[in-house]
Amino acid sequence: MKESTNKPETFDFLFVGLGAANGLLLLRMHENGLLEGKTIAIIEPDSKTTNDRTFCFWATEDEVSALGLQHLISHRWENIEIKGMAKQSIAPLHYYHVHGIDLYNQTKSVLNELNFKHFSSPLLVPALRINNYYAIQLPHKTIQAHKVFDSR
Repeated sequence: MKESTNKPETFDFLFVGLGAANGLLLLRMHENGLLEGKTIAIIEPDSKTTNDRTFCFWATEDEVSALGLQHLISHRWENIEIKGMAKQSIAPLHYYHVHGIDLYNQTKSVLNELNFKHFSSPLLVPALRINNYYAIQLPHKTIQAHKVFDSR
């Protein structure tokens, strides 16, 4: 009699959701060579094919440059204006605006260069730590990952 080999698929990294936090984390990890030769799982029920939101943040020009986000910035503000007050500089910071679809597309472009698998199932229960990995129960299967990034 043959033993069952229904061992869950194992990944080095699992990212739950592809919003701003995980998208930027993936881009930064890739930029630093941390994803090279690694297996990656993405759990994201949404196809991320529409501009469903915008991401705005405060940063210096150097920080934006270090993150490699210049090409994703759709608008930036150098001043603030509050009703009844004179316009004021916010230097050395700027307020930046990124269209969600631009970040999604950049992240998906990087993922396509890597060894990744996308699961469109929702994650209904938290990952469970077992020895040196996390067990992740999806609706129709269980997967495992050594590191989990959940930004929901």
